[in-house]
Amino acid sequence: MNSKGVSPIIAMVLIVLITLSLAGAFLIWTQRTASSLTERGTEQSQRITGQFDKGVRIEATDCSQVAGADTLVIRNSGTTAWKGADLTFFINDALSTSAITFSNNGDVAAGSVVQATFSQGLASGDKIRVAYQDVSDSTICK
Repeated sequence: MNSKGVSPIIAMVLIVLITLSLAGAFLIWTQRTASSLTERGTEQSQRITGQFDKGVRIEATDCSQVAGADTLVIRNSGTTAWKGADLTFFINDALSTSAITFSNNGDVAAGSVVQATFSQGLASGDKIRVAYQDVSDSTICK
């Protein structure tokens, strides 16, 4: 018999090689996808865990509308220390231009409080927000 074309043995070898190369490509793709998802999950869990390390909470306010007499008592509600100077203050959603002095210029340990005194008077109804990195707390002066 004089048949032309690919012999059945060569055809079978080619099919096996194509199947193995497709399986290898799929395996590499799966491993890279799983690795990428694992890295993203690790980054997100570290970011969420980092949120617990940082914390700021306004404990009390004294808004007497007298410059130099208005104070906030701020608690470090996180698990790591921070400095009062690291806090950012917003009054009515605008960055505060008031000079602020702190009762403690050093580190504020986790669970401790610091008193912040504003050089400008705060009016009743002013919204005050205190931010430390990416966490914040706010209150309304009464």
